[in-house]
Amino acid sequence: MCKNGGFTLIELLVVVLIIGILSAVALPQYQIAVAKARMSRFLPLMRSVDAAQQTYYMANGEYSKDLHALDIELPPGTVSESNLKFVYDDFACYLGDGPVYDSLYCEDTRYNWPKLEKYFSSANFICWSGNEQIGTSVCKALSGKTVRDGVGSGVLGDLYYF
Repeated sequence: MCKNGGFTLIELLVVVLIIGILSAVALPQYQIAVAKARMSRFLPLMRSVDAAQQTYYMANGEYSKDLHALDIELPPGTVSESNLKFVYDDFACYLGDGPVYDSLYCEDTRYNWPKLEKYFSSANFICWSGNEQIGTSVCKALSGKTVRDGVGSGVLGDLYYF
């Protein structure tokens, strides 16, 4: 009695099908985890700009119109494109260009992930989720809130305050 040691075509197809199903389930979760990690790594820089703006405001009675005037140390690899904009690790941050320069707006330039905004006159950060599952999941993770916790909703997706 001689038995071949190979697999049948049906067995190989079943294995490929199982791998396909597992990857279809895992890929969105992986993308959400990557987005959360990138956004979480960026928040301390936003907090330091906010703290520097608060210090500048207490000393001068207005918010700075120039990021270079703030007492912050930007991480290595940060490119300052103007006095209102810097780019760090595929994130672009803009100092609000209104009459009082009272906000910092940051977005990922590589992916369409959520946007973060901080009004210096407010204690809260705002996470704009966009209209995607990844954005909503990231904003929920950063804020610790759910839709029932009183977040706003609009054309740009859900707003999460934290």
